Amino acid sequence: MSDNELRYGWYLAGTKLFIDVYTPELTEGELSAVVDKLDPHKLTITLKGKKHILDLCGGVSDPCVNIKSSKAEISLQVSSKVAFTHLLKSEKEAAKKYDKAEKYRSMDVAGEDDAPSDLMAVIRNIYQNGSDDTKRAMLKSYQESCGTVLSTNWAEVSAGTVAPQLPE
Repeated sequence: MSDNELRYGWYLAGTKLFIDVYTPELTEGELSAVVDKLDPHKLTITLKGKKHILDLCGGVSDPCVNIKSSKAEISLQVSSKVAFTHLLKSEKEAAKKYDKAEKYRSMDVAGEDDAPSDLMAVIRNIYQNGSDDTKRAMLKSYQESCGTVLSTNWAEVSAGTVAPQLPE
């Protein structure tokens, strides 16, 4: 851990937000907490002369610092009706991006687990085991008919354009 990092934990109890700053051998006056008057989402924690600015997910006010033996507890009044699922805005945005990526990742895998239907297995088998003329006929008939005709007869398909046929 570098000297610039701030070790902390947090929890919400009703309308109070508690941030525990973990620093051993802390004395009175070595830690202060100030809420920005223009932006109540910004909390500046000064620890042993070093400033740490936290961009919180919601607005806060009335910081109160309580020094204990192994930590300092900062209590804040929550001034907005924001559910603090994350303490910092950056954590919340990262979680949203991660959730979105997971959603699309699961969608990518969804089709891979499906077993091929019997019809698809038959068509795949005909194509894989067929002659070059059979493969050519299947591709040409399927493409020209916009997917409505699938023929294996190259003599018939090569004679002209394959017209789309709607199901009956």
